[in-house]
Amino acid sequence: MFFSKNVRTFNRSAYTTCILFKGRDRSHIIDRKDFDSNLVEQVEDAVRFVERNTLLAYQIKGLERKEIAQYPANAIREGIVNAIMHRDYFETGSNVFVYIYDDFIEIINPGGLFRIKKEELGKICARRNELIAELFRMLGLVEKAGTGIQRMKDAMKNAGLKKPKIDVSENFFTIRFYGHKKEELAKISEGKEIIKLNERQKKAIEFVKEKGRITNSEYQKLNNTTRETAKLDLDKMSRLEIFERRGSGRGTFYTLSSKWVKMGKNG
Repeated sequence: MFFSKNVRTFNRSAYTTCILFKGRDRSHIIDRKDFDSNLVEQVEDAVRFVERNTLLAYQIKGLERKEIAQYPANAIREGIVNAIMHRDYFETGSNVFVYIYDDFIEIINPGGLFRIKKEELGKICARRNELIAELFRMLGLVEKAGTGIQRMKDAMKNAGLKKPKIDVSENFFTIRFYGHKKEELAKISEGKEIIKLNERQKKAIEFVKEKGRITNSEYQKLNNTTRETAKLDLDKMSRLEIFERRGSGRGTFYTLSSKWVKMGKNG
């Protein structure tokens, strides 16, 4: 499961499903992805899915810009790692789920607590999957000390958010993270627009920082996407005053806007 291209070849339930819902219940699905590559890639894919589908605000004071994520990235990563590492792989018919709602995230894995009680979480280290846990530790994804729950609590507290809620049944473990609400992020941003960039747009910013400019064709090649998608992404970044559009026709290219460069000098 650490080296295969598709873990379902060996275990039909050993994959991770990420779903973005509209609102605070599961009545309307906006986006869904099943990740069934090796376990390490499942962690990375699930984390990227959350990053793409949650909010990011910018707090600007003078020339200093500070990013405020809807959820602390290290808490979400820890939750996903724990779910994939500790799930019961002998429990078939269900897999790991990451549910994203308007202002909270649920991570659910098959398998209840292993040899410990709920009140002992974060205090006693018990590993259902010893080999998986050791490989994750060797890769630097976890510490072999049973401190994951406490690190998640600390990350949420440091972000000004309440601690995660944990529910345990005989067959499932659920952890819920309550993030910043959209209204809170708008207030943090002092009324400015909450900027939500996808991974393609983030890569484009780094490209322009290095190269100085980017064209539609370069954007397509960089992100392996279509001309129309590149146009939509670039137009949005121009409206957000991240990029400035220059030239015309086939000579059109984009540079970082002077406003964005100014904001980012000390951010």
